Amino acid sequence: MNILILDFDKFNAMGYVYLVQPSVLVGTNRYKIGMSALSDLSRLKAYGNGTRYICILECEDYREVEQLLIRAFDNKYKLVGGKEYFECKDEMIMLNLFVSIVMNHKNKVEPALAMRAQWMFRYGHTPK
Repeated sequence: MNILILDFDKFNAMGYVYLVQPSVLVGTNRYKIGMSALSDLSRLKAYGNGTRYICILECEDYREVEQLLIRAFDNKYKLVGGKEYFECKDEMIMLNLFVSIVMNHKNKVEPALAMRAQWMFRYGHTPK
């Protein structure tokens, strides 16, 4: 009897990407993109009390997604610090861009995972 065991964490690391306005930037048009592998989101606490958490999304390949976000934001908005701080005058448009990039990536990844699962089912191994 063949038993199929799929560990999708081996294929795609789960984590979070986020769009925040750190407490020191509240009242400005400046925002930060970031990522975290920590499921308790303790990374976000480093931004301090008063930080605005505009969007936090769980996704696969979170490092790749963060890079997609940075490239898109770099093309559309003014980079104001490091590689991840941007200035934007319309928060809602920025939020829509952020969400659409993550969701587009998600829609590309899920079919790929299904194909990998089919392959593993056909050619997978039997645990010893």
